[in-house]
Amino acid sequence: PPPGSLTGAAALIRRGFCTFYEKAISAQNAGAAVVVLYNNAPGPLNPSVITPTDPPGRPAVTIPVVGISDVNGALIDSRLQVGGPDSVTLTWTSEILEFPNIPNGGLISSFSSYGLSPDLTIKPDIGAPGGAIRSTYPLDHPGGEDGYATLSGTSMSSPHTTGAVALLLQALPATPAQSIRDVLQNSADPRPWSLNPATGLLDHVHRQGAGMLDIPGAIQATTLIAPGKLSLGEVESESVTKTFTIANNSSGDATYSLSHVAAVATRGTHPGTPPPPNPLQFLDARSSVSFSANPVTVAAGTTASVDVTITPPASAPDQTIFNGYLVLTPSDGGQVYRVPYAGFKGDYQAIPILTATTFGFPWLAKLGPTGAFVNQPAGATYSLVGNDIPFVLAHLDHQSYRVRMTVQHEATGELLGRALYIDFVPRNSGPNSFSAYAWDGTIETGVGSFLVPNDQYRLVLSVLKPLGDNENPAHYETWTSPVITIARPGESPTP
Repeated sequence: PPPGSLTGAAALIRRGFCTFYEKAISAQNAGAAVVVLYNNAPGPLNPSVITPTDPPGRPAVTIPVVGISDVNGALIDSRLQVGGPDSVTLTWTSEILEFPNIPNGGLISSFSSYGLSPDLTIKPDIGAPGGAIRSTYPLDHPGGEDGYATLSGTSMSSPHTTGAVALLLQALPATPAQSIRDVLQNSADPRPWSLNPATGLLDHVHRQGAGMLDIPGAIQATTLIAPGKLSLGEVESESVTKTFTIANNSSGDATYSLSHVAAVATRGTHPGTPPPPNPLQFLDARSSVSFSANPVTVAAGTTASVDVTITPPASAPDQTIFNGYLVLTPSDGGQVYRVPYAGFKGDYQAIPILTATTFGFPWLAKLGPTGAFVNQPAGATYSLVGNDIPFVLAHLDHQSYRVRMTVQHEATGELLGRALYIDFVPRNSGPNSFSAYAWDGTIETGVGSFLVPNDQYRLVLSVLKPLGDNENPAHYETWTSPVITIARPGESPTP
């Protein structure tokens, strides 16, 4: 808004693409007396307008900034639309009111990311308080002048977990480092599905891990189950069998009954091209679980191994992440222990990586005079001077274990060497986002690096699917570029 256009007013702003700081500082620069930010998703909003440090020297937000829910924001906006800017008044009083905690208190925060990891390992491992946490903050950081700030995210949940480990080791200093995660996971408390707690279903293992930290439970535990999580990977067969070990660290024999509780399954990741109406699907699809022994009695100070066979839910389509918790209940009514599991139903390598998007990627491209990439579908000539080099633009719709570009001689078809070799490449999260891979005319071979002479070439882009076999061509997706003519100034073409 223009300077002075909001003088003395309260600016009602909907959450969107710009950061909270950018929204608030724009309103402040326009003269607003206060900013009211409202959510664009169900639930309340707790915005942070701490001054960014990059670039340095940005002004601080000094006017009050408050956050309200999407419902309240839409209500105020509708009244403004009908009655104009003077129809709603914001009144500040000295009265202090108490309200219940935010609706998802004790549940997974709406901004929490989904796993699994690209190699289908269970991530996250565990949950901890991390939503709207008021805690200590550096005094020399903008917004932390009083030593406190209210923040959300792993900046809060990670210190909670670190503190839990410190308390555990203080109480049980002999705990081996390699067992700490298992101890915390065994005693964690899985939380209800945050999007609809009334269903009684548990939230996804690939969003809450083993569940919420239970520090007293971890310290008082007399049983250790290892591993503390079962990552099943891709399950193309009817079932998968894993083994876990129960260690009874108490002074008496212990008998455990074994059971299973399913969590909400998911399918999909993000909008494709064109976007589906419901890109992330939630399924009440429950696995079948059986144990090699049940119940299990473990003598004091000994261990016992149990095989568990997990069959993916028949009702779930391929590419579903199915998940749940194995539950070990002592016969004496003591502490209950759990082991999370998760797997991918179907062929993981069937997920496409190189997708066209609305731009028709991959491209052979040039960098235009405005700094924008220009597609070269018929091929192009490059001098290799400055920015006049070939670029391959590609959209990776899924993570790739390996991305490589190989240089192919146009006349002979011979593969001369590598132009690019990158492992563990993340996906392009936006529906039309892309990665740009440049080639400066250098190739890598088994004996060194070389500059190719002036001639005609193609670039062969190959992406290896996650968990793919490097020696299996079916696990690669490939694309070959149009002809690239290298024409360095002052150098004759290869005869």
